[in-house]
Amino acid sequence: ERDPSNAARQDDLALAIERAGEAKLALGDRTGALLAYRTAWTLRQRLTARDATNAEWQRDLAAVHSKMGKVMHAEGNFPEALTASEQCMSTLGRVYLANEQRQEAIHWFDQALARNPALGEAHYYKAVAHLTNTPPDYSAAVAAARQARNANFPNADSLLREAESKDRGE
Repeated sequence: ERDPSNAARQDDLALAIERAGEAKLALGDRTGALLAYRTAWTLRQRLTARDATNAEWQRDLAAVHSKMGKVMHAEGNFPEALTASEQCMSTLGRVYLANEQRQEAIHWFDQALARNPALGEAHYYKAVAHLTNTPPDYSAAVAAARQARNANFPNADSLLREAESKDRGE
């Protein structure tokens, strides 16, 4: 993390740490692998926060989520594995949304929400998908944005105001 402002370097670092996790897993060190995957996840999360439209970073984030979930499942930590799985599904939805495949994005947000109805991120981006869909579904966007606000997801209030305004035809 020597230069957190350099996205390419952070991406390379996340990949190297992720590969170290794979090596640890191959050697039977699940605890070390999980630690490496969590570190890579943190770096990838920061990258996607910088640029939510970067589908490659979103895909890489989803992949490391999946690896974390598999290790947690193998360790018998099912609740944490499911949480990683839900987050992975939401991230996959964001990948589809970034690629303007809104129906597929909505599908994955719904899958995540079926496992965890309180997942604010999935509600938020589901609202965005409904707002930007062709044709837009403003009432569905309002409902999803309300759920995101109820989960205290950042910027959900402004998204809800936008969705409500469009739903009223303003």
